[in-house]
Amino acid sequence: SASNSPLSLSASPLGLSSSPITMDQTQPPAKRQRRVSTRQVASTPGISRRSSNQNLPLWSSSHQERFARRLARITASCGFPFSWVNNPEWIGFCNKFVPGAEPVSRKMLANKWIPDEVERYRNMGRERSKNTLATIQCDGWSGINFHHFIAFIITTSLREVHTVYVHDASTERKTAENLGEVIVKVKQKVESEWKASVIAITSDASGESSKARKLMVGKFPELVTPDCYAHQV
Repeated sequence: SASNSPLSLSASPLGLSSSPITMDQTQPPAKRQRRVSTRQVASTPGISRRSSNQNLPLWSSSHQERFARRLARITASCGFPFSWVNNPEWIGFCNKFVPGAEPVSRKMLANKWIPDEVERYRNMGRERSKNTLATIQCDGWSGINFHHFIAFIITTSLREVHTVYVHDASTERKTAENLGEVIVKVKQKVESEWKASVIAITSDASGESSKARKLMVGKFPELVTPDCYAHQV
């Protein structure tokens, strides 16, 4: 019986529950059941899914979209893996407390909602950066997949920071010449697409970074190219 199961939680001395809770109650519905539920409302205009609780109002498509966008932002802000939306505890939480929401799959999170939010924020950044003065900052790191990335951000004269470009340098030699080529491309991107005037370029004080900044001064004498102060602390 459920009460004899090692996975059941009996009523606590604090009186938080008056009946055993088994793991079965927290399991997500079967995949086939979820598909049937989605098909049932496919012909209903403006409804994203059939609620598991028929007494609750169904979610509109616009409400469902806001929910998915928030999940994308939570994923990025917390550094969660895309697979977290498939976690049984999260699905059980949604079924219990937000039954009107259509579950967001890992595939949709990775291929639609996160790219959509990135593009939305990038467009906002471009609009805010028009006709401003900008400092390009770059720094590199290695991801958990052993790829080496170089991120380029700008700080504008409005004191706002925007990510412009992330370069995958995993297959490239770590040289000043290679870094300099990427910096030139990013400078052109900032001026042509972001409509900002680049006045400075900064990076860490590694050998290839310092040399790359010197190369930039040779090509663009009007630029200021200091070391990154944060890397000196």
